[in-house]
Amino acid sequence: MRSIPEFENHVKLKDYGKNNAVWDKHKQSNNQVAQLVAKYDDSPRAKKNIEYLNNCAGYISFAWYDVGEDKPKFNLVQASFCRKRMCPLCAWRRSLMLKARFCKNIFDVMDKYPKARYIFLTLTVQNVPVSELRTTLKEMNIAFKRMYQLDVMKKYVLGFVRNVEVTRDKTVSDYCHPHFHIIIMVKSTYFQSGYINQEQFTEIWKQCLRVTYKPIVYVKTVRSSADKSFVVKEMFKYCVKESDIQFDKWYLDVMKQLHRTKSISTSGALKDIVKDLTENDKSDMIHINDMELSKRLSENINFQWVRPKREYRRV
Repeated sequence: MRSIPEFENHVKLKDYGKNNAVWDKHKQSNNQVAQLVAKYDDSPRAKKNIEYLNNCAGYISFAWYDVGEDKPKFNLVQASFCRKRMCPLCAWRRSLMLKARFCKNIFDVMDKYPKARYIFLTLTVQNVPVSELRTTLKEMNIAFKRMYQLDVMKKYVLGFVRNVEVTRDKTVSDYCHPHFHIIIMVKSTYFQSGYINQEQFTEIWKQCLRVTYKPIVYVKTVRSSADKSFVVKEMFKYCVKESDIQFDKWYLDVMKQLHRTKSISTSGALKDIVKDLTENDKSDMIHINDMELSKRLSENINFQWVRPKREYRRV
């Protein structure tokens, strides 16, 4: 195997390409969560969770591959992840896998349903105390089932993928903002005789929630490639933003509320769109885009997380 001479003397992972700098960012967030657990969690599992988090992707290996382009690809080939839901690094890898699985499998769906169209829908509720998050998500699930049973939905909807996101209230420290991001697959006739605009969707969601206030609803028809890129990016964001991890109990309290809850739900023609991942917690979070790889050009190039430097460095 030949080497890649221009990179032989590099020490930092981020020097191997700007896309690799993100590893430092996510591992830093992982360390921050471990510090939060050490500071605020006195449960019997806390010590073990700190160990899992600290060891997550402590050593990682990459290799160069020929992908048939001008530049070779530097691809992850070995890592050990903690797979804890609270781990931002694992959340990032899981998000990448969801995007990759969706983009790979959607072509089979489009071949089977060539006339189907897609809309992107965001459904929200008023901000709630973190202590009420689990109950609120349960109520939102019930409301969504009510909406899905409406005649217009039964008539035109072919399937959906729904993801949960929880963001931090910017004004009240112990409040959060739960919402659903949804891709809805509809029949082409939906836009001729069943179309629901944003105002109508807002009223429907309000009635299904059985609330007196007007919830914020966003709906977008997916038309262009730019729309598709936007939807996939929005759809498979992390359940909780890394920017919301601060040095207080908010993040840990949210994680406790989300324990044993489902983040991704699918139905109908999209039921198996991310099945490989959602039904198997042990899914490989390493070989995400191996279908793009061809000839290997190097041996493993190994990196270790250097905590004092807050970066990955070559071993």
